[in-house]
Amino acid sequence: IEAHGQAGVLESAQAIRSEAHRLARLIDNLLLLDRIEATELTISRAPIDLNAVIADTVGRLRALDVNREIHLALERQAPPVPADPERIAQVVTNLVGNAVRYSPDGAPVTVVTELLPDEVEIRVVDRGIGIPADDLEAIFHRYQRSRSGLARGVSGTGLGLSIVREIVQVQCGRVVDTT
Repeated sequence: IEAHGQAGVLESAQAIRSEAHRLARLIDNLLLLDRIEATELTISRAPIDLNAVIADTVGRLRALDVNREIHLALERQAPPVPADPERIAQVVTNLVGNAVRYSPDGAPVTVVTELLPDEVEIRVVDRGIGIPADDLEAIFHRYQRSRSGLARGVSGTGLGLSIVREIVQVQCGRVVDTT
C-alpha cells in the first residue's frame, strides 16, 4: 500500500508539473503576441542557414516525443535567409506541434523546405484531420480554432497559428495554407 501511495504522489506531481509547463507556455504565448502587436518584439534579421535552424529544432522536438517520427526533407541548395533563428525555431515548433496534435498517434510528420523563385518555403506535411476550407483564414487569428467536429476533441488555445503568422509577417514573410 505504501508503494502504491508513493506512486500516486509521483503521478500527481508529474501531472502538476505538466500543467505548470502548459500554463507557462500559455502565458509566454500571450506575452509574445502582446509584444508583437505593440511592436516591442526584437527581431534580428541576419542571414541564417534555415535548414540548420529547422534541423536543430526538429532534433529537440524528436527528443520530447520519441514515439513520433518527424522527418526532414530539406532543400540542399537553400540560400541563407534573412530571419531571426529563435523566432523561426518557434514557428517550426508551433507548426510541428499542431501537426502532431491533429494527427493520429504514430503518424509521421515531415518538415520540408523548398526553393521557390525569390523565397524559401517551409512546409509541414502530416496525415492529420485537415482543415475545412471555410476555417483556413480564421485559424490564424488569436483564440480561433477549427470548428470541425474532429478538431473539437483536440486540446489547444488557438494561439499557436496566430503566433506563427505574426512572427512570419514581422520578418517580411507570408503564411499560406496549402491543404
